[in-house]
Amino acid sequence: MITIILIGFHSSSMAMEDTIIAIVNKEVITLKDLREYLAAKHMQLKSEGKSPTEIVAAMQEDTTKGLNRLIEEKLLVNESDKKELAIREIIVDQKLAEVKKEYPSEAVFIEVLSRDGLTITDLKSKIRDQLKAQSIIDYEVRSKIFVNPQEVTEFYEKNLQLFQKPESVNLDSIFIKNETDARQVQERINKVMALLKEKDFKEVAQEYSASPSVGTIFKGQFKPSIEEVVFKLGVGEISQPVTTEEGNYVFKVIAKLPEEIYPIEEVKENIHHRLFQQKFRKRLEDWLEKIKKDAYIDIKQ
Repeated sequence: MITIILIGFHSSSMAMEDTIIAIVNKEVITLKDLREYLAAKHMQLKSEGKSPTEIVAAMQEDTTKGLNRLIEEKLLVNESDKKELAIREIIVDQKLAEVKKEYPSEAVFIEVLSRDGLTITDLKSKIRDQLKAQSIIDYEVRSKIFVNPQEVTEFYEKNLQLFQKPESVNLDSIFIKNETDARQVQERINKVMALLKEKDFKEVAQEYSASPSVGTIFKGQFKPSIEEVVFKLGVGEISQPVTTEEGNYVFKVIAKLPEEIYPIEEVKENIHHRLFQQKFRKRLEDWLEKIKKDAYIDIKQ
């Protein structure tokens, strides 16, 4: 399998570099092409600000599906060239600059490129191909997708369960952090509870709370031990101290809101995006299948 070949590959093996792994129309794809594609993809993900976890997940997927992705990119570039979609060099240079920013110096950047068997010219070519692929997708797929307001309304009405806003409570809170001396903690709690009988809650919180007020919480969002207390309180009521692993809380309920359905005005943009993405994925998949059927593709095993 291609994945096994990649794992055992070293850049010094020129014979391995020339191994033909696929033919797309009249274009040959070698193991070197695939290796360079994956290396450039890794650098591009870093420049997009992806987290290490996201990069690892994306690269694991691309290592197993990389050849198919590279074949699709070749086909997309061919389609872009047929349409004569222009890619301005200034955009390529900007993307290259974004990649470079992820490295502490030009020397380190060149070293990493060299280690991956790439030159700046190679990387610019990969970036240009990515931009061509994105341009043709925008031209042939994205620009032809429409979501009308009626579709948004119908989705909302058929899926009201997706737009339920749980019961919520707005809280002021005082947090007394656990310390080594449990006696001192208890004395502090007792003092706070005594002061709350004489002073305003916010005034006591400002002086004694070790963290900002909790604010609004929705049912199911917080620790059960806390929710069991605060959702039973009435507006204006103050709780007894609630003990957690981190410390002790005292709560005052400022307002309570019952469970309700988000109005369509608050969620219509989210629905529009969801429906657009569904249509986009389907149309892209269908279009890619069409251009694959019209192409000559020979994958070497």
